[in-house]
Amino acid sequence: MVKIVNISRIETDTEPDFMVEAIHRQLTAISEKITGSFTPTIWKRVTGYPELMVVTGFESLESQEEYEKLFLMTPTGEATYELFRGAPNVDRFKIEIHQGCGPGQAPIDGYLTFNSHQADLGHAADELEEARYSIDSMSAVDGFIGAVAGTSIIVPGRIESMIFWANREAVEQSIPIRVDTNLRMYRKMV
Repeated sequence: MVKIVNISRIETDTEPDFMVEAIHRQLTAISEKITGSFTPTIWKRVTGYPELMVVTGFESLESQEEYEKLFLMTPTGEATYELFRGAPNVDRFKIEIHQGCGPGQAPIDGYLTFNSHQADLGHAADELEEARYSIDSMSAVDGFIGAVAGTSIIVPGRIESMIFWANREAVEQSIPIRVDTNLRMYRKMV
């Protein structure tokens, strides 16, 4: 069972579609060598600057660290960094809320909305409860297929949430009109 989610967001100067399959094969080969690692998924940002998000689940922080070491020792690790604008923005969080499907079960061409925000000092538990309430509310929207949320392992007090959708229309229906959000929308490629 996935307990830790690792997120790597990578900006690119070009449309990265041509390299996604090759990157996915390499990441999957690494994942298959590690007990407690689940097949990575790759998501492409739909709005804003070009960005890929690689999402991988792990049973433990130890299996995630082993995966990272293997990745960095491969030629793929170095080549991947050279294809993009610098090093990826990496975070990982402990799943504390899980409803429906997770990243590995979302369909190809499904959508994900991602939110990351810093709670005020001493209020992470309150913010996590707010995330739970939001996810419960979103679950009533036609096209909602699942969600995971939790607190960052890297940045204390940061709340991370991912909501999975069957299609873009569901995402758009879920966002209230004229509400400014920090949501990033992605489409699953592999």
